[in-house]
This record gives sequence, C-alpha cells and structure tokens, in this order.
Amino acid sequence: MSEAWKSSHKLEKAVQGRFLWSDFWGGYMHTIKTIAETMTALLVPFTPDVLSRRPDVLPQSRWPASMEDTVDSLLSRMSAQDKAMVKATKREDLMIFHHGWAHGIRRYYGLESGNDALLTAACGQQADADRAAMLIVEAVWTELQHS
Repeated sequence: MSEAWKSSHKLEKAVQGRFLWSDFWGGYMHTIKTIAETMTALLVPFTPDVLSRRPDVLPQSRWPASMEDTVDSLLSRMSAQDKAMVKATKREDLMIFHHGWAHGIRRYYGLESGNDALLTAACGQQADADRAAMLIVEAVWTELQHS
C-alpha cells in the first residue's frame, strides 16, 4: 500500500466519522433541549412549595382503581401549559417523563405502596410500578391528543 492511499483512507474515515458525529450531536442536542424544557415544566408540580400544600402520596382510601379515573385525576391537576407541552410531545419521546412525572405518579397513586387494582388495570397480570406509571403517562398523552 502506498503512503498516499493510507493517507486518503485515514482522511476518508475521519471525514465519515465527523459527519456521523455531527449528525449524532445535532440530534442529541435537540433531545437534550427538549428534555430540559419538558422536565422544567413538569417538575414544577412536585416542587417543595407545592408539595407542602398537597400531599405527595394520595391517601389509600382515595386511590383510583382504573386507568380512566387516574387519567381524569391527572388531567384535573395539570395546568393548561403542562397539557399543551405533553400534547406536543411525540409518542416516542414520552420516556423523558420517566424520572420526574412518572415517579410522582408512582408515589402519588400508590403504585409502589400496594395499589394493586391500578397496577392490574394498567399492566394486567405482569404488574410493575414503573411500567404502569409510563402506561398512565401514555394514556394521558393519548387523551390529550383527542382533546
């Protein structure tokens, strides 16, 4: 192999890598910006000031047992701005709500504390609090798409 071929091959690989990296970086930065905007808007309902005015865990006697009741409860607690932001989120991007909003759903509606009726309503026999919370997020998103 000639030195010229080796140099051109290295340059070609470097150029290919740069283009792949720039494509990745552009998509990555867009995703990070979307996540930051979304989390900022959704974490507001779970700030200490707001939590001091309402409990972060619903009393067991008021736990919803169906997806419909849970979605209705969430929608009644969401601001118009939060609803618009969730509605504008793509279905494939709903996972950005897993650590903030879905965590609050798991705690507030007792998915981690024994609300088996809601777990079963959300997941069927393979009940899992994380999965149930994300299915509830998706159900809220679906309801907002129809409104």
